[in-house]
Amino acid sequence: MRNLNRVLLTVLIILAAAGLAAFLRARGDRHRLGGAVDLAGSMEPVRLEFNRSAGHPRLLMVLAPACPVCLEGAETVRDDLLREYPELRVLAVWMEALPFDITRNPARRIETFANEPRMAHFYDMQQVSGRVLKNQLEWQDDSLPWDVYLLYPADASWSEDPPEPTVWFHQRQEANASHYRTGGDLEEALRSAVDKL
Repeated sequence: MRNLNRVLLTVLIILAAAGLAAFLRARGDRHRLGGAVDLAGSMEPVRLEFNRSAGHPRLLMVLAPACPVCLEGAETVRDDLLREYPELRVLAVWMEALPFDITRNPARRIETFANEPRMAHFYDMQQVSGRVLKNQLEWQDDSLPWDVYLLYPADASWSEDPPEPTVWFHQRQEANASHYRTGGDLEEALRSAVDKL
């Protein structure tokens, strides 16, 4: 019986050590961020880039790295909208919104978009982007807004608070039904909104 207890204890120690090592690797990956700017609790880097892109229509996306629907939305923006609208500029905020965001190697996900110079990437470990947008969008769910797409005209300027978007959409069924668009409907809604700017 003693030997069995020693074996079980050894196995538990090995599993705990492996789990800790995986967590630390994920944490290290999170800090590399694939070239994204760490928001460090402040939307100031997003505000500066937003204003630097004045003269162009801008799309602000807040996405979760572990959300496959978010990734599809970002790919649609990169592959379709930016191709069709070369004047469009995109600010992608990758916010830790889901329990697995830290472990899904956000750097690798962000790097898949690195070759598009019209996309600026930010990483939000402290969910400041969700808190800033929650009141502005009158978000109707208890959670913070993520998987959201906000479109701004070329003459919009960001001073203390973000400007009001021309339109905004999200891909989450639980909140703000009138702004819910997903898949092809999201692409069509964004395209139609950019056409009207």
